[in-house]
Amino acid sequence: MNTGREIVQSKCGLLTTVAFQMKDQPATYALEGSVAITGALVQWIRDNFGLIGSSPEIETLAARWRTMRHLLRAGVLGIVCALLEAQCARRHRRD
Repeated sequence: MNTGREIVQSKCGLLTTVAFQMKDQPATYALEGSVAITGALVQWIRDNFGLIGSSPEIETLAARWRTMRHLLRAGVLGIVCALLEAQCARRHRRD
């Protein structure tokens, strides 16, 4: 999540990172998820969509998606990006 020119220290496990910097301009910062957040996302998919019965099944699901990636890439990436952005926004509101 873009935090602009402000370095925000998360209280919820998100990492502060440089989002981008243009030539001589000041850096723009962001908060990003870590492996812990990814694990929470896997649990959320398990609990809310029923696509998997247990967290380790995400690997099997991902392998199937790799074989169909050309068909699903745009849709899956869109959903994952939206989920991650929502998660970051929710955590940022708590900070």
